[in-house]
Amino acid sequence: MTTSPDQTRPSGKPCAYCGEPMSRAAGNIVTKEHVLPLWLMPYLGDPAQGGVTHTIRQGVRGPVLREWTTDTLDLAAKKVCRECNNGWMNDLENLAKPHLIPLLEGNRRVLDAPTQRILAAWAVKTALALGLANAGAKAIDVEHYRALTTLKRRPPPKTHVWLSAYRGWRHAFHHQSTLTLTDSKGSVDGYASTVSVTRPIFHVAGHSHAHEVDIVKGGIWPFAAVQIWPVLGLAHWPTRMIVDDDQLLSMATTWKTRDFVG
Repeated sequence: MTTSPDQTRPSGKPCAYCGEPMSRAAGNIVTKEHVLPLWLMPYLGDPAQGGVTHTIRQGVRGPVLREWTTDTLDLAAKKVCRECNNGWMNDLENLAKPHLIPLLEGNRRVLDAPTQRILAAWAVKTALALGLANAGAKAIDVEHYRALTTLKRRPPPKTHVWLSAYRGWRHAFHHQSTLTLTDSKGSVDGYASTVSVTRPIFHVAGHSHAHEVDIVKGGIWPFAAVQIWPVLGLAHWPTRMIVDDDQLLSMATTWKTRDFVG
């Protein structure tokens, strides 16, 4: 019996990151990728005090769309294959953890270039995973997932990452925005994602424009955020301005096309 190429190709939905089919027949099953790793639990909540409450809103101040409480983190992206989840993603998590813990504990740090690279790659991985878990957000272009899978320990091209410091009541926060970059040849989409985990805040912006662009943010940004990717030099944390709750929401939502300069 002869078979066509389509019949011999493993079936299953593609992994969001690497694009390979996920099925038992392919030997690469879908896994439950926690968008925030379980080792963060001691910093995010105490099961004895009611566990972790997850809240999904329409926008940052809109009505609550869904809310639930569990004894551990329970927000997962079920679109990631075993090879990615247990391979390079796990390796990146282990590399980032010793650099994240001092930030979670609020310790003053001077971050060198290798540390910034690993933290920025972790921030991009987390932002992309949150994009998968957030059904209400516009899908991030697949090329960002493929590029991170290829590079593994450094952010993809056309990606910027900043780090801020937060003091407020939130244990964790995420907001994703859609960006549109327009020039004489047309428009391309991009994304911006703000992720806070206790004290550190990561701001990630990526685009698919044919050319590199600079991202220039005004307002409190020069005082409240330090760029960690592309690396510009040593990064001092906490930043000069520590962000409160209103400022966190403002920084997460004030993304405009004019911030991008070709």
